[in-house]
Amino acid sequence: MTGIEVAGLVLGTIPLVISALEHYKAGKSVAALFFKWRGQLDTLIFRLKLQRTFFYLQVLELLRSAGVEHVVDQLDVTEEECVFILQNTKNGGEVKKYLGPLYGTFLDIICRYEKCLQTITTKLGHINRPPNAAKDDLAAILAVNPPGTASFAFKKRVTFTIEKASLNELIEELREDRLSLKTIIDYTRAQREYASRQPSRDAGRLTKIYAQVQFNATSLFTAMCKICTRRHHSKHNVLMRLDSRVPVQGEKPRFASRTKEDTTFSLVFKLEDHLHDVYVKASQSAYNAKTDPLCQEATTKIPIVKISTVVDPIPDDSGGEGDTLTKLTYICRHVCDGRSSGDVIKLRLTKHGLGVLEGPYEARRHFSTSTTLEKLLRDGFEDEDSRMTPKQQTLFALDIATSILQLRQTYWFNLPFTSNGIRFLVQNGRAAKTTIHGPFVEQLIEEDPSR
Repeated sequence: MTGIEVAGLVLGTIPLVISALEHYKAGKSVAALFFKWRGQLDTLIFRLKLQRTFFYLQVLELLRSAGVEHVVDQLDVTEEECVFILQNTKNGGEVKKYLGPLYGTFLDIICRYEKCLQTITTKLGHINRPPNAAKDDLAAILAVNPPGTASFAFKKRVTFTIEKASLNELIEELREDRLSLKTIIDYTRAQREYASRQPSRDAGRLTKIYAQVQFNATSLFTAMCKICTRRHHSKHNVLMRLDSRVPVQGEKPRFASRTKEDTTFSLVFKLEDHLHDVYVKASQSAYNAKTDPLCQEATTKIPIVKISTVVDPIPDDSGGEGDTLTKLTYICRHVCDGRSSGDVIKLRLTKHGLGVLEGPYEARRHFSTSTTLEKLLRDGFEDEDSRMTPKQQTLFALDIATSILQLRQTYWFNLPFTSNGIRFLVQNGRAAKTTIHGPFVEQLIEEDPSR
């Protein structure tokens, strides 16, 4: 029998025990009661009535806090209804999960209630019991004396035979401060309220990741404006892919801390009606979480990275092995050169500047056109073949929603943030196969007027 079921037995049996003791008391004279019990019987009945009220209210509060459906959905739950809810074994798991490590203490308190009632019922004679049932079998007694009965019927005058020493022990045991569930209920609720106010480890980890992304996204935009010149194109559009960056469950980080990893941005440059891939790795050493106002919950100006236009090699402070950096001075020309070679352009953003990352070459993707999220959804509504799968919808929604947290207060976040401002790129493959890439946000990169 689970702890919740035992609690149901206790709550259902207490009214019967109180009624039997009052029935016994009514059959005795005042003098007889005084000389035999010296007022202790009245104290026992009073303590039982107090515990009945306390137990009912505290168990009801426990069920509400644990989210038991039948209690949460009802405004007023009577004592009899509470007994039936406690007898439902399905509710035991919810209470056990809610109490956590304190569930063992809860069981101890419930069992002490049960033991007190068993001690009293074994000393009560002529109460309604099933044939051959043990005197302390509370479940059997409750079965023939269901809760909600207006008055319990006693065929004969109830007897109560208990030693005074045992009676004193019962009275002491039934003190409200000894058997109160309030302490563990209040502690559990306080712990959960504290936990709800404090970010979890995963939430704190994600906050640092997003703060790093926000810092690097701002620095990247500033760096590109610094090296956009009139010699080639004074302005052009750049699309940035929206990534959720939510750590995969069970994923083991390659470094001691997730925030120490590089932030990668997938960009697509629009130059002369062509779309060209550009990957940017933002070095983690350019970001300091301890001084980041986003992590410190302080407000300050958006940080700016100062980029020199002098052509000279820059140190790679990323800590990566095998990376060779060449200072980038004119980003437009470099993108045009990459388009001619057919390779993806790979850049590194460090605290010293924006450089070209030399390494293994990768063929760029050939995009035919771009479309908006609004058009993509409309086409899916009109044509089933163009409709996104539920998994695709979920992943796109996650990317878009989390991008608000990452790119807010940066130049990449345009208001209003609508379906027309979110773009997807279309890539035509072999055998008439079409691939949709995205989502992206688009921003205009212009030459820095301060140059």
